[in-house]
Amino acid sequence: MKYLPLLFANLKRKKIRTTLTIGSFAVAMFLFGLLAAVRAGFRQGVEVAGADRLVVVGRTGLIQPLPLPYMERIRRLPGVKDVAHVTWFGGVYQDPKNFFAQFVIEPEDWRRLYPEYAVPDAQWQDFLADRQGVVIGQKLAQRFGWKIGDRVPLKAPGYLGGTAWEFNVRAVYRGRVRQLPATKAEVLKHWSRLYAGAPEHYTRPYRSELLFNEDGVGYWLVFRTDSLPQFKREIRKGMAVDLFLIRLGATNEGAKSEPLLLVESYQKPQ
Repeated sequence: MKYLPLLFANLKRKKIRTTLTIGSFAVAMFLFGLLAAVRAGFRQGVEVAGADRLVVVGRTGLIQPLPLPYMERIRRLPGVKDVAHVTWFGGVYQDPKNFFAQFVIEPEDWRRLYPEYAVPDAQWQDFLADRQGVVIGQKLAQRFGWKIGDRVPLKAPGYLGGTAWEFNVRAVYRGRVRQLPATKAEVLKHWSRLYAGAPEHYTRPYRSELLFNEDGVGYWLVFRTDSLPQFKREIRKGMAVDLFLIRLGATNEGAKSEPLLLVESYQKPQ
């Protein structure tokens, strides 16, 4: 502690040097946070999707798009089944600290390649019909209090003029896989203790829920987490699948009771 006055005195002796040092550190931290957000934007859903998609970016960085003819060249490569492209936007909502990743997409191509993003068909049609329409995630909607029909201004980056661009929220997507809610995890733990003798027998492998649809009705079913990549490779969106379920009980949300169903195994219909 006795050297602190000497340290501060030395910092004040060369104010320009001190300012530049602090400024360079702040810029480095800002760039690190920005790149981390971009990386998270590209990797969202990767844990669910498996290793069957490859992201290709230009050598000079994410902001500079690849030439459009490259898309057809990539499509013709052996083993490539489908291709979609996105363009980085990089707008800011109100304040730089509110940053989140934004991409311009070819709607049908993107939806075809990312079937794990669940969007209601009516909302998707509204998005397609509106050239200023955007699709946002459920967590982003909760973060800013956005809802369908809201008009959202984003300040464009400098190379796009730096002015506010306004967009209409036309759809909200949610993932087809989510972490097991705490209420269901507690029921699973209790059931495992009673029937298997050890809580971790089921709570360790079953940490996720998967959204299934039957006759237009969606059901969240407890699914083995380490089986999700294989399930995605074998069962595509819209395909029929036979499920072998165990009913563990039910959870109560207010006056509503929801059955807790565990997928013990599955197979393609014969």
